[in-house]
Amino acid sequence: MTTHSPLIIVTLLLSLTYHPVNYAFSCTDTAATGVSQIECETLVALYDNTDGDNWKNNSNWKTVTPIDNWYGINVTSGHVTTIDLRDNSLNGVLLSDIGLLANLEYIYLQGNQLTGTIPSKLAQLGSLKHFYLYQNQLTGAIPSELGQLTNLQQIIFSNNRLTDTIPSELGQLANLELLLLANNQFTGTIPSELGQLTNLKHLYLSSNQLTGTIPSELGQLANLELLYLQNNQLTGTIPIEFANLTRLKYLFLRYNYLAGDNPTIELESFLRNLRVLQINNNCLNPTDTTISAIIDSKDSSWRTAQTNCPPNEIACQLYVVHDDKLNDSQFFTVNLNDLSTTELGSLYTGYDIESLAIHPQTNKLYAAAGDDATTGEAGYLYEVNPDTGELTSIGDTQFAEIEDLAFSPDGTLYAWAKGQGLITIDVVSGQGALVLASTVALEGLTLSKQADTTIFYGGANGELWQYDLDANKLEVVCTDLQGEIEALEMMSSGD
Repeated sequence: MTTHSPLIIVTLLLSLTYHPVNYAFSCTDTAATGVSQIECETLVALYDNTDGDNWKNNSNWKTVTPIDNWYGINVTSGHVTTIDLRDNSLNGVLLSDIGLLANLEYIYLQGNQLTGTIPSKLAQLGSLKHFYLYQNQLTGAIPSELGQLTNLQQIIFSNNRLTDTIPSELGQLANLELLLLANNQFTGTIPSELGQLTNLKHLYLSSNQLTGTIPSELGQLANLELLYLQNNQLTGTIPIEFANLTRLKYLFLRYNYLAGDNPTIELESFLRNLRVLQINNNCLNPTDTTISAIIDSKDSSWRTAQTNCPPNEIACQLYVVHDDKLNDSQFFTVNLNDLSTTELGSLYTGYDIESLAIHPQTNKLYAAAGDDATTGEAGYLYEVNPDTGELTSIGDTQFAEIEDLAFSPDGTLYAWAKGQGLITIDVVSGQGALVLASTVALEGLTLSKQADTTIFYGGANGELWQYDLDANKLEVVCTDLQGEIEALEMMSSGD
């Protein structure tokens, strides 16, 4: 009879009874995920292509748990109905595969770093009601196919870099209540088809490059409460048909090229009904004293902003900042007819503002500080209120002294940082990024306005310097400038 060691017996028993199980996540396990394999794989692709491992919150994603437990996802009756990943550090392109989520009703992806274009394939989302993509870095056009999403109630695409024209097909969205497309780079005219959106309450098209007249068809929007059209290049007059907008309470038209004797007496009741009206910085000159008095009660600054605007001509305003070689800064406007000056707001003590620039698309006014700031912050980017001169801090460029600012035609903000070189500045965050390292002490910066060129010019110690961005070449082109050069600018002709 053979005798076995007790230790060997115990080891054999353990090897026979212990079987560890590895529960690996798989979209094929629909019983575990609670949705179809296609819907699961679509969400996984969204995660993988937007750097999901570095999201602020990615709780339960790609784990063996019902997808309804994944952060930001709602599932109803076995289908994904909501994606809510707002302000969650998504970084990447917006996937066309989202169009496969046929029961999706709500998309909230605002406040991320999404790039690329809006896929036309998203027109397959026939159940979609809310579509939020604002505050990203999306480019390109709005697909005309989105006009097929007839269940849409809210579209908010503001604060991106969207271009091209606003699709007339959006006028087919009969259930739309909110259409917010502000702060993009849309061109062309406002589609008259938007007048078909009879349920629309809020229409934001401000801070684009829209041209042409305001469509009279917008007067058909009986439920409209807010209309934001400011900071565009609109011409013509306020349509008489606006008298039909009895629910409108907020009307913003400032910083356009509206002209003539309108608003007229036919709009009296409409104007009285408004809570807020802003029409300053146009060329309007109402001849009726009753209308003028109503506008005075709504917008006290409109007369000052338009008094010197010639009829049927584009309003023009020259902005100046003065520091008398100290670190105190005062903003002015200059009347180009008689060269008189008007102070904007009060003196900013200790801010050391050394440069100004106007955005070519939004007409927003920006300023930057030098290194002698004591009350304000050295090297900071600010936005300047063009009516009051009020400074709003945007952020630290991370460069100690900004000598001058210059916008390129596409809206990129360049600056010369003393002792460091040419930089770009993000107008949203204020963060600077070095383009060309250089210790040349340029005090003026301007860009060539000629098409398809990116040539910079600056003055330093009686010399004119040129920097070719494409060739990455900095050189002196003129050595006989007289005296100290503080600022430069070029005309569109190249002079």
